Amino acid sequence: MDHHGAQRRWHAYGTARIQCLPSTTLESSFKTLALNQYSYFTNSMSRIQAQQDAQIIRSALPLLTLTLIGERESYGYEIVERLSKLGLEVNTGLVYPVLARLERDRLVTTRSVASNSGPPRKYFTLTPDGQSARASARQQWQLVSSAVHNALAPEGNTDD
Repeated sequence: MDHHGAQRRWHAYGTARIQCLPSTTLESSFKTLALNQYSYFTNSMSRIQAQQDAQIIRSALPLLTLTLIGERESYGYEIVERLSKLGLEVNTGLVYPVLARLERDRLVTTRSVASNSGPPRKYFTLTPDGQSARASARQQWQLVSSAVHNALAPEGNTDD
């Protein structure tokens, strides 16, 4: 008997000895294994989904940032807040690298404005190259989103 009071039996198969558990312990072990595998699967799927969601947001972020800056001159945290109002919860750790890349690529210009609540704010404005990049990115996004929409639409119904 083991410490749970279950009777264990040993069977010899060739040169190997296999420990056999009573059926209730075995069923319990299989249930636990199945639950653990299901939990691992759902956690893996959740991680995969989170990675896919993040990748989609990262791919759309330059276009969204250029669009928001094109609507009006904005500073970094203001862009984060505006994205949040659109339904995208992004943090500054995603937005600021995009802004730095847009500035490095000369798609935006910046100016520093004193702030009453901390360091000066860096305001971003689109350059003519930024306006062209925004138009090009928007056209590319429309092609991709149209293809995704068509692929996901039920057969025979592409009007969704």
